[in-house]
Amino acid sequence: DSNAHLRLTGMTHSSPGNVRVIDLTGDGFADRIYMADLGGKLWRFDIFNGESASSTTEGSRLMEGGLLASLGNAEDSASRDETNTIRFFYSPDPALVTKPGPHFINVGIGSGHRELPASDKTAVNWFYSVRDYNVYTQLLSSWYSNDPSATGCTDNTKPCHLTLDEGDLVDLTNSVGDTATAAVPVAYPNAAAGWKVQLTVTGEKVLAESRTFQDRIFFTTYAPETITSTSVACGTAFGQNRIYVVNALDARPVNTQWDTNVSTETTADRSKKLAQGSIAPEVVFVFPTPPVDPNDPNATPPAVPPICLVGLENCGTGLLNPPVRTYWLQDNAN
Repeated sequence: DSNAHLRLTGMTHSSPGNVRVIDLTGDGFADRIYMADLGGKLWRFDIFNGESASSTTEGSRLMEGGLLASLGNAEDSASRDETNTIRFFYSPDPALVTKPGPHFINVGIGSGHRELPASDKTAVNWFYSVRDYNVYTQLLSSWYSNDPSATGCTDNTKPCHLTLDEGDLVDLTNSVGDTATAAVPVAYPNAAAGWKVQLTVTGEKVLAESRTFQDRIFFTTYAPETITSTSVACGTAFGQNRIYVVNALDARPVNTQWDTNVSTETTADRSKKLAQGSIAPEVVFVFPTPPVDPNDPNATPPAVPPICLVGLENCGTGLLNPPVRTYWLQDNAN
């Protein structure tokens, strides 16, 4: 729109998912926004609090932004067919990763045609993990580029973010163990841009947001499979949901006993089938109230670990990091 205060000509696709807003400094003001669209693109916006919301001059306007990654056909010179068209119907999942090495924001998201959950069996979908290493550095719109020779990208005269594409992400579909870890290093100068994992079941697609917790990515998928079960009427049901739990750093499975080979880490350990029908929702984390000792109500209650749920089912993997009660006192309060 020629009348917009910030014009981004690459914004040509709709974005049905919510934007993800982050306060990085803890001052109560939004600092960063991540967004995805139906063209398979991931966008990043920095908010320059205190600047003008109506200015069109770079460096003095409230919002700056650009294309973090283009993982679909939006940036391709040739059109794609239905087998490799990438669509993002849901919000990205940004999470701060602080170990090992430099900090980065891991932006996780999966593709899938939400409008055709059952009939689309042609598209090959993926789950992507994109690393944003400019965690605390605000970027101006002109600092985004898809040209490796652009000013700043080679001479370090200014920050530069090269728009990532599918080829920049390491394919870990068939890699696990130490091989996967070594393929996506965090340390400079060989820090990986991120990774991707193909969803290998026919018609399998991500139809919910992912969640990152304790450096693990939790996401569900749906595949239009006909499944046989003695627990359903007539013995068959349509549609199979799965839950994936993988390490945010290298897509390695968290639970190495989800397949029949319990002694070896395999790609099958990344996911397990869910019992629920229809389309499974995103994962949620429940923090139970610690029990109170009836004999000593003033005693510090024991820590209770959180519970991971998808629908009415347990995620099937344990969690640490129980919440800790923190007490504070405010002087001279009315």
